[in-house]
Amino acid sequence: MKRRTFNLTVFCGTMAVLLGAVAGYAFLQPRLYQSAGRLLVGEGISIDESIEMAQSQEVLRRVAERVRKDEDLGFLNAYGLGNPASVTEIERLLIRDHVMTLNREARTIDVGYRHPNREVASRVAWYFSDEILAGEARRKIEEQMRIVDALVEVAKQQERKIEKIQLALVVYQEASETERRSSGEAERKLKADLLIEQQALEALIQRARASTMVGGFGVVPRYQFVGKPRPAWKDAYLREPIILNLARSVLGAGILSMGLGFVFKRPEDQPDRVRVWLRAIREGVRRPIGRREVFVFATVLLVGGTLAVMHALVQPRIYQSSVTVAVSESAKDYGWDTLSVSDLHGWLPVITQQVSRQFTRRPYAGPFLGLRMAGDDADWRVVDDRIHGNLQITVLPKSDTLTLSFRHEDFKVAGDVVDAFGRAYEAYPLRWESRNPEAMRRRMGKIKNPKLGLQPPPVRVVASGWATTGDYLRLPMIIRMGVGCALAAVCGVLAVIARRLVSLLAADCARRWKRGA
Repeated sequence: MKRRTFNLTVFCGTMAVLLGAVAGYAFLQPRLYQSAGRLLVGEGISIDESIEMAQSQEVLRRVAERVRKDEDLGFLNAYGLGNPASVTEIERLLIRDHVMTLNREARTIDVGYRHPNREVASRVAWYFSDEILAGEARRKIEEQMRIVDALVEVAKQQERKIEKIQLALVVYQEASETERRSSGEAERKLKADLLIEQQALEALIQRARASTMVGGFGVVPRYQFVGKPRPAWKDAYLREPIILNLARSVLGAGILSMGLGFVFKRPEDQPDRVRVWLRAIREGVRRPIGRREVFVFATVLLVGGTLAVMHALVQPRIYQSSVTVAVSESAKDYGWDTLSVSDLHGWLPVITQQVSRQFTRRPYAGPFLGLRMAGDDADWRVVDDRIHGNLQITVLPKSDTLTLSFRHEDFKVAGDVVDAFGRAYEAYPLRWESRNPEAMRRRMGKIKNPKLGLQPPPVRVVASGWATTGDYLRLPMIIRMGVGCALAAVCGVLAVIARRLVSLLAADCARRWKRGA
């Protein structure tokens, strides 16, 4: 009885058909685009609490209601659902495609959404960001109303005290002259108590008025909108879902093909052409390299290496400029006694935003993005992501300095970016203080000998290393050459293997032709 073994031909054929089918299905699926808005969490606020509030059911419900009311949005068309849809169904879709990214170091939250339509993804991401800010405003108003209600109750009690004192004064004034002479001290005490209670009532009224000033001086917002969601580029669709679908499909195809290979077995003594070919290929690979194969390998390596070197040489040079900022020596003399290098690092998200805004406008946008002509203003998100991707930060606590290094293909742009960072650091403390008069008054109270005139900035630029035309980085060029030469060597090995396979195929065809003849 012939023993039956695994059918390799069925496995390979089924695997090839399934891989072609799943690859075609994956690439024909609608592309997903992602858009996100960036929120900056204020100092002294828990990041975990902010995330919990941003992911709350109230925010999700309000976004679902706005999506349902927006008939021109076309939210449900991509999911094969028609309007109208229930709020619960929309919430289920929002939960599935809602994306939230947290950066604890920069204290930012990216609130985004994925959708096959770029405009819809941007609009829904804006709805999420707007509802988070609106929820914060509602929370602040509720807190202020609770404070006002408590102050009103205390003010009513204060008014009752004043009425009692005024009533006692009326009784005293209606008394006889003899009684008034004997109780002169009591009259003075009543008038003093009345003045004290009236001043307390006025203070309560002032506190109630101050608590109702939403966004007044000295109020630090919990969240600040530093990045508006914008539609993604047409070619900037997400590759991750495609790769995941392909991986799952390949795994399923492999399991199914393996099962079919075990089900449709074939006798052990029957020759399996695929197995014979695999054995021939294995023996051919193990065979020592010959003279002709050395010529093939050397030719491919020489041509590929030359192309790699030429490709690396014609690539744009990468220049790096840096700027070092530190706390000024005269900062303590002007009340900045608590300023340190950790504060400089904490200002970086806001300062990066200011610098990014500068390079979205003409004429800076064109050279920064590598465009020959700068038309309209550039996309802020593109500029901000590129600055974050090419910015390096070095903090030296011993010398209280912060060094920012930026890389770019244009040495002038690299210098302009670090110069913008230096000027932004010098201007930021005074600019922030101009919006917080209470902080300015506290700082001015610390100055022992105040001097008239313009105060120097508490942050100064210590060093600025601008790149010149010959100061490009050699390491990226060397890495490109090395990777190119390695690929050329791999291509040479593959060329030798391909030559051996062709020789095997030719020999097999010759044997079959002779056998047929």
